[in-house]
Amino acid sequence: MKILLAVLLSCVLCEIVAGQVSTPATADPTIDEIIRQEKELVGSFVAYTPIAETYLQELQTHDGVVTPHRDHYFLSQAKLGPRVDELAFKGVRKGSSVGHFAKSAVSIKLEYLPEGFAQMAHPNMEDFDRDHYSFVKTGSESLGDWNCEVFKVSPVGRYSKQLGMFDGQIWVEDKSHTIVRYKGFFIGGNDAKGHYFHFDSYRTEVKPGLWLPSGIYAEETNFAYNKIASIPLDRVSFRAQTLFWGYGPVLVDAVLPSQSVVNQPSRSRQHNLSNNLAPTSTAGQEWSEGEVEHTLSSRLEQVGLLAAPSELDRVLDVIMQNVETANHVHFQPEAHCRELLTSRLEFFTLGHTIVISRGLFDVASDKAILAAIIALGLARIELTTPEYLHAYRGKVDPQDVLAKMNFASPAKLRKKIQELATDYIALSPYKNSMPLIHEFFTELAKSSHHIPELVAANLGDNLLPETVYSWSGTQSESGNIQRRALPLGIKTRIDPWTDRIELIESPTRDPVADKNAAFEVTPLFPPPKPKP
Repeated sequence: MKILLAVLLSCVLCEIVAGQVSTPATADPTIDEIIRQEKELVGSFVAYTPIAETYLQELQTHDGVVTPHRDHYFLSQAKLGPRVDELAFKGVRKGSSVGHFAKSAVSIKLEYLPEGFAQMAHPNMEDFDRDHYSFVKTGSESLGDWNCEVFKVSPVGRYSKQLGMFDGQIWVEDKSHTIVRYKGFFIGGNDAKGHYFHFDSYRTEVKPGLWLPSGIYAEETNFAYNKIASIPLDRVSFRAQTLFWGYGPVLVDAVLPSQSVVNQPSRSRQHNLSNNLAPTSTAGQEWSEGEVEHTLSSRLEQVGLLAAPSELDRVLDVIMQNVETANHVHFQPEAHCRELLTSRLEFFTLGHTIVISRGLFDVASDKAILAAIIALGLARIELTTPEYLHAYRGKVDPQDVLAKMNFASPAKLRKKIQELATDYIALSPYKNSMPLIHEFFTELAKSSHHIPELVAANLGDNLLPETVYSWSGTQSESGNIQRRALPLGIKTRIDPWTDRIELIESPTRDPVADKNAAFEVTPLFPPPKPKP
């Protein structure tokens, strides 16, 4: 009997010692803090209505190479918080139609819903607690600039088969106990109730202590749908990015008092901008072209489509000045460059402002390609009159901006714009890169049938079909054509609070490593720490 008691006592002591070495995560008070922080944070999301842009590419495999063969594009304002919804922009322009043939006679085309991608920003907050989930710490990991604890999160008991429950991993910032990344899926999607996809959702600390959803990457390989008795009739593979920005309320002066400072827009803070888009002018005075230009750019910045001034403006301005100086071109007021925050490959001009989309900047592999696009903008400024801008002076609600504004070049001038832009490059420091420029536009033309939504324009000129320019010139000095087009998201990120576009500096990601990734969607980078 004494021997038995000794054995039992020994077992109890071993369990106590073991408990001191490795406490189960479910007994860790840190879990309660993580749950509390998450509920409080998600509850605060209702104060914001950011822009949400989703771009998705369906993929096909040919000779072992995976390439896009169909794409989808959504642009909306997102209503986040415990319940997620979206308010789409009206008039989002469609790309050219692309045939999509079902693999069986009874197949139904898979439909993608923008609000479904926005919902991947976080799980259902009503159920995110110990009663519904188990939390098991699996280790620690650096997430970009952040030190995080990683937990496996799974629904427990009868909730393990409940529709819409989250199953995956979370990354928790080790000091604040804030969840900064979700990676996993929602349980139970099917054809009757919808589809759930695997996702990787990031948050960014936009200011001390405030983490907001900034990006979601979703990817599926051979995803089965159109099921009959659990037998799939169709499968699809895709990659998708959803980006959020426009959290920080913005108010830009509606009109400047004089044309002399048109190129220096001011920026102060305000939210709920629906009634702040109508320009006003001094009674009895005519609008100057500079005032109209600034009013329109301010309006686009208020809505969340035009990026806030940043270092990238100066990068593009230097390229533009190189072209201008070589061609003895000078405009009054001076021309300058701005960026759209959207992924679609487009450009346009507002008076003397050349506007280039973030997506177009991303896929351009060389300054010479950017120079060619800027040259098109300079040619537009040279050949078009600014009177058309006056048509957009009136009040426009934010969701109507894309439906009621069109800054595309007049069709009758596109050939002349192309010819003048070619002349500009032929006399510029980028003249030896004419073959590279030609290769880029040729590659874009060949890919356009499979990515019509990416090459479509929201507001201005796409680069097809009239702008498939036959750039000609001498061979490059090296005699070799380098990489023409890059994937999306390789070079830039958006600060979701300030709406500034930032250049990505990452030694771990080689933009030319994947030769088959031109114009393709890529995974997201971890968020950086806020700049002091």
